[in-house]
Amino acid sequence: MNDLLYWIWLSLAVTPGSKTYAKLRGSFSSPKSIYEAEPYELRRALGNNTRDLKRLSTKDLRRAEVILDFMGKRNVHALVYDDPRYPERLRRIYNPPVMLYYAGKLPNFDKRLCVSSVGSREHSVYSKNHTFEIGYDLAVAGAVVISGMAYGLDSIALAAANYAGGQTVAVLGSGIDVIYPKEHLTLARLIAKNGAVVTEYPPGTSPNGAHFPIRNRIISALGHVVTVMGGDLNSGALITASVAKQQGRPVYTIPGDLDDPYMHANAYLLRGGAKALLCADDLVLEYRDRYPDTLVLEYLLIPQTYKMDTVLRDAGVVSLKDRKRFGYGDDGPNVTVSDEFVKHMEEDRRKKREKEESERAPLPPLSDEESRIYHKIPDEGCLIDDLVDENTSASLVQSNLTLLQIKGVVELQAGNRVTRK
Repeated sequence: MNDLLYWIWLSLAVTPGSKTYAKLRGSFSSPKSIYEAEPYELRRALGNNTRDLKRLSTKDLRRAEVILDFMGKRNVHALVYDDPRYPERLRRIYNPPVMLYYAGKLPNFDKRLCVSSVGSREHSVYSKNHTFEIGYDLAVAGAVVISGMAYGLDSIALAAANYAGGQTVAVLGSGIDVIYPKEHLTLARLIAKNGAVVTEYPPGTSPNGAHFPIRNRIISALGHVVTVMGGDLNSGALITASVAKQQGRPVYTIPGDLDDPYMHANAYLLRGGAKALLCADDLVLEYRDRYPDTLVLEYLLIPQTYKMDTVLRDAGVVSLKDRKRFGYGDDGPNVTVSDEFVKHMEEDRRKKREKEESERAPLPPLSDEESRIYHKIPDEGCLIDDLVDENTSASLVQSNLTLLQIKGVVELQAGNRVTRK
Protein backbone atom coordinates (compact mmCIF):
# COMPACT_ATOMS: atom_id res chain seq x y z
CA MET A 1 0.00 0.00 0.00
CA ASN A 2 1.15 3.57 -0.75
CA ASP A 3 3.13 4.88 2.25
CA LEU A 4 1.74 8.35 1.59
CA LEU A 5 -1.71 7.02 2.48
CA TYR A 6 -0.51 6.34 6.04
CA TRP A 7 1.08 9.79 6.26
CA ILE A 8 -2.22 11.37 5.26
CA TRP A 9 -4.12 9.19 7.74
CA LEU A 10 -1.70 10.22 10.49
CA SER A 11 -1.96 13.92 9.64
CA LEU A 12 -5.75 13.65 9.89
CA ALA A 13 -5.49 11.99 13.30
CA VAL A 14 -2.98 14.41 14.84
CA THR A 15 -4.21 17.83 15.97
CA PRO A 16 -2.19 20.57 14.18
CA GLY A 17 0.13 22.36 16.56
CA SER A 18 0.03 19.60 19.18
CA LYS A 19 2.94 17.59 20.56
CA THR A 20 1.29 14.31 19.56
CA TYR A 21 3.48 13.50 16.58
CA ALA A 22 6.68 14.40 18.44
CA LYS A 23 5.70 11.88 21.14
CA LEU A 24 4.80 9.18 18.61
CA ARG A 25 8.13 9.51 16.83
CA GLY A 26 9.87 8.38 20.01
CA SER A 27 7.99 5.07 20.03
CA PHE A 28 7.22 4.20 16.41
CA SER A 29 9.34 3.98 13.30
CA SER A 30 6.80 5.05 10.68
CA PRO A 31 3.18 6.16 10.14
CA LYS A 32 2.35 2.59 9.11
CA SER A 33 3.66 1.26 12.42
CA ILE A 34 1.49 3.84 14.21
CA TYR A 35 -1.49 2.74 12.13
CA GLU A 36 -0.87 -0.91 13.06
CA ALA A 37 -0.29 -0.17 16.76
CA GLU A 38 -2.69 -1.46 19.38
CA PRO A 39 -4.57 1.09 21.50
CA TYR A 40 -2.54 0.19 24.57
CA GLU A 41 0.69 0.89 22.66
CA LEU A 42 -0.59 4.30 21.59
CA ARG A 43 -1.69 5.05 25.14
CA ARG A 44 1.71 4.09 26.45
CA ALA A 45 3.37 6.52 24.02
CA LEU A 46 0.93 9.39 24.52
CA GLY A 47 -0.61 8.92 27.96
CA ASN A 48 -4.35 9.06 28.53
CA ASN A 49 -4.81 12.80 28.31
CA THR A 50 -4.88 13.32 24.54
CA ARG A 51 -7.80 14.04 22.27
CA ASP A 52 -5.91 12.38 19.41
CA LEU A 53 -5.92 8.92 20.97
CA LYS A 54 -9.39 8.01 19.71
CA ARG A 55 -8.64 9.09 16.13
CA LEU A 56 -5.35 7.20 16.16
CA SER A 57 -7.17 4.08 17.31
CA THR A 58 -9.61 4.31 14.40
CA LYS A 59 -8.17 2.49 11.40
CA ASP A 60 -10.44 3.97 8.74
CA LEU A 61 -8.46 4.96 5.64
CA ARG A 62 -11.36 6.11 3.51
CA ARG A 63 -10.86 9.86 3.99
CA ALA A 64 -7.12 9.48 3.39
CA GLU A 65 -7.89 7.59 0.16
CA VAL A 66 -10.15 10.41 -1.06
CA ILE A 67 -7.43 12.98 -0.33
CA LEU A 68 -4.81 10.88 -2.10
CA ASP A 69 -7.05 10.70 -5.17
CA PHE A 70 -7.62 14.45 -4.96
CA MET A 71 -3.87 15.12 -4.84
CA GLY A 72 -3.25 13.04 -7.94
CA LYS A 73 -6.01 14.72 -9.92
CA ARG A 74 -5.18 18.27 -8.81
CA ASN A 75 -1.36 18.14 -8.95
CA VAL A 76 -1.04 18.69 -5.21
CA HIS A 77 2.14 17.35 -3.61
CA ALA A 78 3.13 16.26 -0.12
CA LEU A 79 6.20 17.01 1.97
CA VAL A 80 6.27 14.46 4.79
CA TYR A 81 8.41 14.70 7.91
CA ASP A 82 10.82 11.95 6.76
CA ASP A 83 11.41 13.58 3.36
CA PRO A 84 15.02 14.85 2.97
CA ARG A 85 13.55 18.11 1.61
CA TYR A 86 11.67 18.74 4.85
CA PRO A 87 13.23 21.97 6.22
CA GLU A 88 15.58 21.29 9.11
CA ARG A 89 14.47 24.43 10.95
CA LEU A 90 10.86 23.23 10.85
CA ARG A 91 11.89 19.72 11.87
CA ARG A 92 13.54 21.02 15.03
CA ILE A 93 10.51 22.76 16.59
CA TYR A 94 8.72 20.86 19.36
CA ASN A 95 5.46 20.58 17.39
CA PRO A 96 6.36 20.12 13.71
CA PRO A 97 3.60 19.29 11.19
CA VAL A 98 3.33 15.64 10.19
CA MET A 99 3.26 16.72 6.56
CA LEU A 100 2.67 19.73 4.35
CA TYR A 101 0.46 19.82 1.26
CA TYR A 102 1.85 22.11 -1.40
CA ALA A 103 1.22 23.38 -4.90
CA GLY A 104 4.11 24.70 -6.97
CA LYS A 105 7.84 24.30 -6.44
CA LEU A 106 9.45 24.18 -3.01
CA PRO A 107 12.65 26.19 -2.52
CA ASN A 108 15.64 24.56 -0.86
CA PHE A 109 14.93 26.00 2.58
CA ASP A 110 18.24 24.76 4.00
CA LYS A 111 20.42 26.27 1.23
CA ARG A 112 18.84 29.73 0.89
CA LEU A 113 18.33 32.71 3.14
CA CYS A 114 14.66 32.56 4.10
CA VAL A 115 12.92 35.64 5.48
CA SER A 116 9.47 35.40 7.07
CA SER A 117 7.66 38.70 6.60
CA VAL A 118 4.54 39.44 8.64
CA GLY A 119 2.41 42.50 9.25
CA SER A 120 -1.08 43.76 9.87
CA ARG A 121 -4.08 43.84 7.57
CA GLU A 122 -4.53 47.57 8.21
CA HIS A 123 -1.39 49.62 7.61
CA SER A 124 0.05 53.03 6.79
CA VAL A 125 1.48 54.13 3.44
CA TYR A 126 4.89 54.23 5.14
CA SER A 127 4.84 50.54 6.10
CA LYS A 128 3.36 49.58 2.73
CA ASN A 129 6.21 51.28 0.86
CA HIS A 130 8.94 49.76 3.02
CA THR A 131 7.37 46.29 2.95
CA PHE A 132 7.26 46.34 -0.85
CA GLU A 133 10.79 47.71 -1.25
CA ILE A 134 12.38 45.30 1.22
CA GLY A 135 10.49 42.30 -0.18
CA TYR A 136 11.53 43.22 -3.71
CA ASP A 137 15.19 43.76 -2.82
CA LEU A 138 15.42 40.54 -0.81
CA ALA A 139 14.12 38.56 -3.78
CA VAL A 140 16.57 40.20 -6.20
CA ALA A 141 19.39 39.39 -3.77
CA GLY A 142 18.38 35.71 -3.81
CA ALA A 143 16.43 35.34 -0.57
CA VAL A 144 13.16 33.40 -0.21
CA VAL A 145 10.28 35.50 1.15
CA ILE A 146 7.69 33.66 3.26
CA SER A 147 4.38 34.99 4.52
CA GLY A 148 0.72 34.20 5.04
CA MET A 149 -0.95 35.87 2.01
CA ALA A 150 -3.44 37.73 4.21
CA TYR A 151 -4.81 41.17 3.40
CA GLY A 152 -2.29 43.94 3.93
CA LEU A 153 1.43 43.69 4.47
CA ASP A 154 1.70 39.88 4.15
CA SER A 155 0.46 39.86 0.57
CA ILE A 156 2.39 43.04 -0.34
CA ALA A 157 5.68 41.38 0.62
CA LEU A 158 4.84 38.26 -1.40
CA ALA A 159 3.69 40.22 -4.47
CA ALA A 160 6.84 42.36 -4.45
CA ALA A 161 9.20 39.39 -4.13
CA ASN A 162 7.34 37.45 -6.79
CA TYR A 163 7.45 40.39 -9.20
CA ALA A 164 11.22 40.58 -8.66
CA GLY A 165 11.50 36.99 -9.87
CA GLY A 166 12.28 35.50 -6.47
CA GLN A 167 10.87 32.37 -4.88
CA THR A 168 8.08 32.99 -2.42
CA VAL A 169 6.15 30.72 -0.07
CA ALA A 170 2.60 31.40 1.14
CA VAL A 171 1.54 29.43 4.21
CA LEU A 172 -2.24 28.97 4.45
CA GLY A 173 -4.48 28.50 7.46
CA SER A 174 -6.91 26.48 5.32
CA GLY A 175 -6.86 23.59 2.86
CA ILE A 176 -4.71 23.84 -0.27
CA ASP A 177 -7.92 24.10 -2.31
CA VAL A 178 -9.41 26.88 -0.19
CA ILE A 179 -7.73 30.22 -0.93
CA TYR A 180 -8.32 32.87 1.73
CA PRO A 181 -8.94 35.70 1.29
CA LYS A 182 -10.64 34.79 -1.93
CA GLU A 183 -9.48 37.95 -3.74
CA HIS A 184 -5.90 36.61 -3.55
CA LEU A 185 -6.46 33.62 -5.82
CA THR A 186 -4.47 35.39 -8.57
CA LEU A 187 -1.59 35.98 -6.15
CA ALA A 188 -1.66 32.31 -5.11
CA ARG A 189 -1.40 31.22 -8.75
CA LEU A 190 1.52 33.60 -9.37
CA ILE A 191 3.33 32.32 -6.27
CA ALA A 192 2.88 28.68 -7.34
CA LYS A 193 4.56 29.34 -10.72
CA ASN A 194 7.96 29.93 -9.15
CA GLY A 195 7.45 29.19 -5.46
CA ALA A 196 4.90 27.28 -3.41
CA VAL A 197 1.61 27.58 -1.58
CA VAL A 198 1.75 25.27 1.45
CA THR A 199 -0.46 24.17 4.34
CA GLU A 200 -0.65 21.46 6.95
CA TYR A 201 -4.47 21.43 6.79
CA PRO A 202 -6.10 18.78 4.57
CA PRO A 203 -8.02 19.72 1.41
CA GLY A 204 -11.44 21.18 2.06
CA THR A 205 -10.49 22.76 5.42
CA SER A 206 -12.16 26.15 5.92
CA PRO A 207 -10.12 29.13 7.19
CA ASN A 208 -11.24 28.89 10.80
CA GLY A 209 -9.91 31.75 12.93
CA ALA A 210 -8.19 29.33 15.31
CA HIS A 211 -6.06 27.95 12.47
CA PHE A 212 -4.03 31.11 11.89
CA PRO A 213 -2.14 31.34 15.20
CA ILE A 214 -1.29 27.63 14.78
CA ARG A 215 -0.22 28.28 11.18
CA ASN A 216 2.08 31.10 12.33
CA ARG A 217 4.54 28.66 13.93
CA ILE A 218 5.27 27.31 10.43
CA ILE A 219 5.82 30.81 8.99
CA SER A 220 8.32 31.67 11.73
CA ALA A 221 10.04 28.26 11.68
CA LEU A 222 10.68 28.33 7.93
CA GLY A 223 12.54 31.62 8.15
CA HIS A 224 16.04 32.30 9.39
CA VAL A 225 14.60 35.59 10.62
CA VAL A 226 11.15 37.05 11.13
CA THR A 227 10.48 40.63 10.03
CA VAL A 228 7.50 42.51 11.45
CA MET A 229 6.61 45.25 8.99
CA GLY A 230 3.79 46.91 10.91
CA GLY A 231 0.86 46.39 13.23
CA ASP A 232 -1.02 47.65 16.24
CA LEU A 233 -0.73 46.10 19.67
CA ASN A 234 -3.48 43.58 18.84
CA SER A 235 -1.85 42.47 15.60
CA GLY A 236 -1.35 38.78 14.89
CA ALA A 237 2.17 39.73 13.81
CA LEU A 238 3.04 39.97 17.50
CA ILE A 239 1.95 36.35 17.94
CA THR A 240 4.32 35.30 15.17
CA ALA A 241 7.11 37.38 16.71
CA SER A 242 6.53 35.71 20.08
CA VAL A 243 6.62 32.25 18.53
CA ALA A 244 9.78 33.21 16.64
CA LYS A 245 11.53 34.10 19.90
CA GLN A 246 10.50 30.72 21.36
CA GLN A 247 11.97 29.04 18.29
CA GLY A 248 15.22 30.99 18.58
CA ARG A 249 14.63 33.15 15.49
CA PRO A 250 15.89 36.75 15.49
CA VAL A 251 13.12 39.31 15.04
CA TYR A 252 13.60 42.45 12.94
CA THR A 253 11.18 45.34 12.57
CA ILE A 254 11.14 48.67 10.78
CA PRO A 255 11.16 51.77 13.01
CA GLY A 256 8.13 53.98 12.54
CA ASP A 257 6.07 56.95 13.61
CA LEU A 258 4.96 56.62 17.24
CA ASP A 259 1.80 58.56 16.41
CA ASP A 260 0.79 55.89 13.89
CA PRO A 261 -1.28 53.21 15.70
CA TYR A 262 -0.33 50.69 13.00
CA MET A 263 3.33 51.01 13.99
CA HIS A 264 2.88 50.47 17.73
CA ALA A 265 3.80 46.77 17.42
CA ASN A 266 7.11 47.84 15.91
CA ALA A 267 7.91 50.15 18.81
CA TYR A 268 6.91 47.45 21.29
CA LEU A 269 9.26 44.94 19.64
CA LEU A 270 12.16 47.37 19.42
CA ARG A 271 11.83 48.11 23.13
CA GLY A 272 11.84 44.36 23.77
CA GLY A 273 15.11 43.78 21.92
CA ALA A 274 14.13 43.30 18.27
CA LYS A 275 16.66 44.49 15.68
CA ALA A 276 15.96 47.55 13.55
CA LEU A 277 15.35 46.81 9.86
CA LEU A 278 16.12 49.82 7.69
CA CYS A 279 16.54 48.08 4.34
CA ALA A 280 17.25 44.67 2.78
CA ASP A 281 21.00 45.26 3.28
CA ASP A 282 20.60 44.63 7.01
CA LEU A 283 19.74 41.00 6.27
CA VAL A 284 21.79 40.41 3.13
CA LEU A 285 25.00 41.62 4.78
CA GLU A 286 24.26 39.57 7.89
CA TYR A 287 23.85 36.29 5.98
CA ARG A 288 25.92 36.65 2.79
CA ASP A 289 28.89 34.72 4.24
CA ARG A 290 26.62 31.82 5.16
CA TYR A 291 25.04 31.60 1.70
CA PRO A 292 27.67 32.94 -0.73
CA ASP A 293 26.38 30.81 -3.62
CA THR A 294 22.77 32.00 -3.47
CA LEU A 295 22.92 35.45 -1.87
CA VAL A 296 24.38 38.34 -3.85
CA LEU A 297 24.95 42.05 -3.36
CA GLU A 298 24.62 42.96 -7.04
CA TYR A 299 20.97 43.79 -6.45
CA LEU A 300 22.21 47.17 -5.19
CA LEU A 301 23.24 47.99 -8.78
CA ILE A 302 19.90 47.05 -10.35
CA PRO A 303 17.63 50.07 -10.82
CA GLN A 304 14.14 49.73 -9.37
CA THR A 305 11.80 50.39 -12.27
CA TYR A 306 8.58 49.02 -10.82
CA LYS A 307 5.39 50.94 -10.17
CA MET A 308 4.25 49.53 -6.86
CA ASP A 309 0.51 50.06 -7.25
CA THR A 310 0.56 48.53 -10.74
CA VAL A 311 2.44 45.46 -9.48
CA LEU A 312 -0.02 44.98 -6.63
CA ARG A 313 -3.01 45.46 -8.91
CA ASP A 314 -1.72 42.94 -11.45
CA ALA A 315 -1.08 40.44 -8.65
CA GLY A 316 -4.66 40.84 -7.46
CA VAL A 317 -3.59 42.19 -4.07
CA VAL A 318 -6.48 43.94 -2.37
CA SER A 319 -6.06 46.16 0.68
CA LEU A 320 -8.60 45.88 3.45
CA LYS A 321 -9.44 49.56 2.97
CA ASP A 322 -10.11 49.15 -0.77
CA ARG A 323 -12.05 45.98 -0.16
CA LYS A 324 -14.46 47.85 2.11
CA ARG A 325 -14.47 50.91 -0.15
CA PHE A 326 -15.26 49.13 -3.43
CA GLY A 327 -17.34 46.30 -1.99
CA TYR A 328 -15.67 43.06 -2.98
CA GLY A 329 -18.48 41.00 -1.46
CA ASP A 330 -18.42 38.75 1.55
CA ASP A 331 -15.22 37.78 3.35
CA GLY A 332 -15.47 34.09 2.59
CA PRO A 333 -12.80 31.86 1.11
CA ASN A 334 -12.33 31.07 -2.55
CA VAL A 335 -13.03 27.35 -2.76
CA THR A 336 -11.31 26.26 -5.95
CA VAL A 337 -12.42 22.66 -5.50
CA SER A 338 -16.07 22.36 -4.62
CA ASP A 339 -17.66 20.11 -2.03
CA GLU A 340 -19.49 18.48 -4.92
CA PHE A 341 -16.15 17.42 -6.42
CA VAL A 342 -15.09 15.75 -3.17
CA LYS A 343 -18.48 14.03 -2.93
CA HIS A 344 -18.07 12.86 -6.51
CA MET A 345 -14.72 11.32 -5.64
CA GLU A 346 -16.23 9.57 -2.64
CA GLU A 347 -19.01 8.23 -4.89
CA ASP A 348 -16.40 6.94 -7.36
CA ARG A 349 -14.62 5.13 -4.53
CA ARG A 350 -17.90 3.64 -3.28
CA LYS A 351 -18.72 2.31 -6.75
CA LYS A 352 -15.21 0.90 -7.05
CA ARG A 353 -15.63 -0.97 -3.75
CA GLU A 354 -19.01 -2.31 -4.84
CA LYS A 355 -17.51 -3.51 -8.13
CA GLU A 356 -14.67 -5.24 -6.32
CA GLU A 357 -17.13 -6.93 -3.98
CA SER A 358 -19.28 -8.09 -6.88
CA GLU A 359 -16.23 -9.69 -8.50
CA ARG A 360 -15.28 -11.63 -5.38
CA ALA A 361 -16.15 -15.28 -4.97
CA PRO A 362 -19.75 -15.62 -3.78
CA LEU A 363 -20.28 -15.82 -0.05
CA PRO A 364 -21.56 -19.02 1.50
CA PRO A 365 -25.10 -18.89 2.88
CA LEU A 366 -25.20 -16.50 5.86
CA SER A 367 -27.92 -15.78 8.36
CA ASP A 368 -29.29 -12.21 8.49
CA GLU A 369 -27.27 -11.50 11.64
CA GLU A 370 -24.07 -12.98 10.17
CA SER A 371 -24.55 -10.98 6.97
CA ARG A 372 -25.15 -7.75 8.86
CA ILE A 373 -22.01 -8.14 10.97
CA TYR A 374 -19.93 -9.25 7.99
CA HIS A 375 -20.85 -6.14 5.98
CA LYS A 376 -20.08 -3.86 8.94
CA ILE A 377 -16.41 -4.88 8.75
CA PRO A 378 -14.52 -2.29 6.62
CA ASP A 379 -12.10 -3.39 3.92
CA GLU A 380 -9.08 -2.65 6.12
CA GLY A 381 -10.55 -4.53 9.10
CA CYS A 382 -11.45 -3.18 12.51
CA LEU A 383 -11.48 -3.85 16.23
CA ILE A 384 -14.11 -6.38 17.26
CA ASP A 385 -15.40 -3.85 19.79
CA ASP A 386 -16.25 -1.49 16.91
CA LEU A 387 -18.93 -3.96 15.75
CA VAL A 388 -20.83 -3.68 19.02
CA ASP A 389 -23.74 -1.26 18.95
CA GLU A 390 -27.03 -0.66 20.74
CA ASN A 391 -28.67 -3.47 18.76
CA THR A 392 -25.83 -5.99 18.98
CA SER A 393 -24.22 -7.13 22.22
CA ALA A 394 -20.56 -8.12 22.51
CA SER A 395 -21.48 -11.77 23.06
CA LEU A 396 -23.69 -11.80 19.94
CA VAL A 397 -20.88 -10.25 17.86
CA GLN A 398 -18.39 -12.80 19.16
CA SER A 399 -20.61 -15.81 18.49
CA ASN A 400 -21.41 -14.68 14.95
CA LEU A 401 -17.76 -13.95 14.21
CA THR A 402 -16.92 -17.47 15.31
CA LEU A 403 -19.47 -18.82 12.83
CA LEU A 404 -18.15 -16.52 10.09
CA GLN A 405 -14.64 -17.75 10.80
CA ILE A 406 -15.78 -21.37 10.50
CA LYS A 407 -17.40 -20.51 7.15
CA GLY A 408 -14.07 -19.03 6.03
CA VAL A 409 -15.15 -15.46 5.32
CA VAL A 410 -13.43 -13.59 8.19
CA GLU A 411 -10.14 -13.87 9.99
CA LEU A 412 -9.71 -13.15 13.70
CA GLN A 413 -6.35 -11.52 14.38
CA ALA A 414 -4.20 -10.59 17.35
CA GLY A 415 -5.15 -7.46 19.25
CA ASN A 416 -8.90 -8.17 19.13
CA ARG A 417 -9.11 -7.32 15.40
CA VAL A 418 -11.08 -8.91 12.60
CA THR A 419 -10.72 -8.66 8.80
CA ARG A 420 -12.63 -10.04 5.86
CA LYS A 421 -10.92 -12.85 3.99
